[in-house]
Amino acid sequence: MLEESTDHCQQFLGNLKNVSRDTDKWAEFTTAQIVDFTDQQLLSFSDEKQQLQCLQKVPIVICSLIQRSDTNFYSAICRGGESSYL
Repeated sequence: MLEESTDHCQQFLGNLKNVSRDTDKWAEFTTAQIVDFTDQQLLSFSDEKQQLQCLQKVPIVICSLIQRSDTNFYSAICRGGESSYL
C-alpha cells in the first residue's frame, strides 16, 4: 500500500510539473499577445490624435481664408455674427 501511494504521489508530482510548464508557456504567449495588442492600440490612438489635431485646424484655416475674401461671411460663420448669408 505504501508503494502504491508513492507511485500515485510521483504521478501527481509529474502532472503538477506538466501543468506548471504548460501554464508558464500560456502566460508567456498571452503576455506577448497583450503587449502586441496594446502597442497596436497606442499606435492607433496616436494616429487618431494626429487626425483630430488636423481637423481642429481646418476651421481656423477656413475662417482665415474667408476673412481675407469676405468679411461679412467671416463675421457670420466664424464669429457667429449677423449676416445676409444666414
